[in-house]
Amino acid sequence: METGELEAMRQQLQSLADTLVGDFDGEHDASAALIAKASDMMLTLQATVERQAAEIARLREALEPFADCCETIEPDEDDEEWAKFRLLVGNYRRARKAMEDTNG
Repeated sequence: METGELEAMRQQLQSLADTLVGDFDGEHDASAALIAKASDMMLTLQATVERQAAEIARLREALEPFADCCETIEPDEDDEEWAKFRLLVGNYRRARKAMEDTNG
């Protein structure tokens, strides 16, 4: 979750807490406002989760060709050896783009 999204959610929670305090102080009936704010927060969280799930799927797709190559690597092969695989240029570009998009 991005810092801006976390800050927005923190502010929403603070506003919700302030409303609750006001309600307990007898200043106003905040039931409808609480339900609306809780609903907005749930929608925000749902959108965030959906966005992150899409990003995970995109990253998994970009890594899949590399992970598939590991099926032919022997367990005792040295991690410092060069791999003996040639992947499509598009595999490398898709992985690079995924990393660039993830890093902002």
